[in-house]
Amino acid sequence: MSLLKLVSIKNVFVFAALSFMGAFVAGCASSAQQGPLNIDSLGATGGISSKVLRRGQSVEIGKFLHWNSNCWAQTIPGVKVVKRPKYGSVSVSKRNMEIPTTECKGIPIKGTKMVYRARRKGNDQFSYRVTSGPRAGVHTVNITVK
Repeated sequence: MSLLKLVSIKNVFVFAALSFMGAFVAGCASSAQQGPLNIDSLGATGGISSKVLRRGQSVEIGKFLHWNSNCWAQTIPGVKVVKRPKYGSVSVSKRNMEIPTTECKGIPIKGTKMVYRARRKGNDQFSYRVTSGPRAGVHTVNITVK
């Protein structure tokens, strides 16, 4: 193999490795309807932390996505309810969603969506853990059901 071909192959591998390392920090986000949108290396913060609902109403707690600087989907963030709500129910589903921010805005990738549905009146609370790669974060949500 010629030296020129060897150098070219090495450059491709170095570029790929650098792109991969920068990808984890480049595009992680969660968002929620009527809630804040934060971008961080967890892909876990943000979403709704408190809300007032009527019985029977549903609210999107958050959308959790992870993408790289090339707008390609990375790992799908895992979302697990660690403390169940008393007066409602929580559903977690994986689905295609559009990237909400950056130069990748509008590009569809696979992510995780969380929705709370109010069943009975009362002050409800639940906690969930979001993991993205080796990092994880636990978040608590307070819901008042009227």
